[in-house]
Amino acid sequence: MRYLNDKDRRALRLAKDLQTAIQQWLSHRGVDQAVAISPFIDSTGQPAVIIKMNARVACVMIDSLNEQRIRSSDQPTPRQPPVQPT
Repeated sequence: MRYLNDKDRRALRLAKDLQTAIQQWLSHRGVDQAVAISPFIDSTGQPAVIIKMNARVACVMIDSLNEQRIRSSDQPTPRQPPVQPT
């Protein structure tokens, strides 16, 4: 991969790391479907990825994200200590 520039290498690394993380995440949820991650350089010149998944994986992801959102909204917001006058 000597012909790739730094941004190309970063995009490849991003895609590989995301592929690994998503596959592990899906595996923990009992889903053995593959997800395709394609690296590219976006219009601003930054490393980016395109994610391709089937409907089953998308539904699992949607459900999990919704559950996470609900859990986080159920958590009480930490109270800030009162500001002490100086």
